[in-house]
Amino acid sequence: MRTAWARVSLATLLLLSSAGAEAAGKRIGVPKFEGAQEAAVRKKVMQSLKAHGYELVRSHEIQDAMGRKGAGIDSGDELKTLAKELALSAIVTGEVSSRRAKIVVRDGGDGSSLGDAQFTGANPRKLAKAVGLTFWKKLGPAVARGHVPADAKKPAKSSGAASPEDDESAEGGEATGDNDEGEGAPAKSQDHSSSRSAGGASGAAATPPEKKEDEPSKAGSAPSVPSGRPWLDFELGMGGVNRGLTFNQNLTPSLLSYQLGVGPVAVANLVIYPLDPILGGVLGNIGLEMEIQQGFATSATLASNGTSAKFNNITHDYAGGVRYRIPFASVDDVFISGTYGEDAYTFSGRSATNVLESPDTIYKYVRPGLGLQMAVVGGLSVSLGGGYRAVINNAGPQFQQFFPRSTVAGADAEIEARYALSPMFQVRAGLEWRRYWFGLNSQAGDTYMASSAVDQSFAFTARVAILLGGGVPEEAPPPPPPDPKRRGPQRSSDEASDGDTSGGDADK
Repeated sequence: MRTAWARVSLATLLLLSSAGAEAAGKRIGVPKFEGAQEAAVRKKVMQSLKAHGYELVRSHEIQDAMGRKGAGIDSGDELKTLAKELALSAIVTGEVSSRRAKIVVRDGGDGSSLGDAQFTGANPRKLAKAVGLTFWKKLGPAVARGHVPADAKKPAKSSGAASPEDDESAEGGEATGDNDEGEGAPAKSQDHSSSRSAGGASGAAATPPEKKEDEPSKAGSAPSVPSGRPWLDFELGMGGVNRGLTFNQNLTPSLLSYQLGVGPVAVANLVIYPLDPILGGVLGNIGLEMEIQQGFATSATLASNGTSAKFNNITHDYAGGVRYRIPFASVDDVFISGTYGEDAYTFSGRSATNVLESPDTIYKYVRPGLGLQMAVVGGLSVSLGGGYRAVINNAGPQFQQFFPRSTVAGADAEIEARYALSPMFQVRAGLEWRRYWFGLNSQAGDTYMASSAVDQSFAFTARVAILLGGGVPEEAPPPPPPDPKRRGPQRSSDEASDGDTSGGDADK
């Protein structure tokens, strides 16, 4: 009994320690950035981190820890000390000017740089918006690589409410950008002075409008559900396909196996996630897919009964269905799919004098599939996929005439290298393999006698792809701030000032 309790206790401790380690690995420190324009940019960074599930340790907590430990953020050792004190997997630092920002992600384990990126904008507000749109794409993988120091303290809950400059949900991120351009700050200053000069009644009248204006802005700045990933992927290209059909233990000499050369093929593929830009979330990751592969201008010369004949080939693969993607890291995803399709390879030109004793193959199939899309380096990425083809028509009526008791199934796999010319355009090169295998189940007295067959093909393609939606932010930006000239607080201050003047006249 004691042994059992000891095992249970040990398992509980292991679970708690692993849970604590996982939580610690999700804590990111975001100290104040350098530069007078830093607040709006830092808030965009915090919004992106929070939207991706990270716990934020804000600047005032980091400042307190720096005071306790006598550390800073200027060296790797000092950063490691802070990470140990606050159980951080990474620390994000930045240098911000009015039109440019450099953001660096540093590892909590040793203080080294995991990655850095430059952001630009025509003014502070546009700079902050650019950071919000692209921070996770540029630095998300670096954040994910961070790890907590081995001897880090147990993570503590955030002490107190966030300071105004650390409130990543506040609208001030945008408003600060306006202040940096010299529009927002004077209105606030004027409002406070007028409230004090107008007395209790005027101050009370000026305060409620400001509260009413703040409430909807907080609701409007909640993270949005669009994923920030492309919601439409359309590709068009050309390539070549070759094919071979082999009959094993063939006891009928006139029954032909063959290996055909490479013929031209055109491809067009579409993947669309129609709900992602509207709803996002789980529903936004449900997609529709369509694939067309069409061969043309191909022919084959085959020998039968001592003579040869030329036959034109008709080949295509049409498929459509649904898929569901599971995003991970910053731009990668795994997807599962279910499609229905038809893969046909037939010979035209058969006649009484032009006999070909080899059956056409027309596969109608249901295909469950699995795939992976993953960034490699720079603009280079790779897509891998495969699926099982459950053939539901026994390879077509002609094949059933040749082998009425046959059974068939298939599988496919594809690898595709992709290079991004821009967020909207990619060039791609792919190689696809398909294989169908038959149990022919021939019996004595059948016209055609063979034990099994294999139908295999390879296709290589070069494609150009158009992507839409890749620039959608991972979180919705806060609504644009009101025109400073029309803000409620500023009107109140103007009315208070007018009240003071009229009050002065009345006293006189």
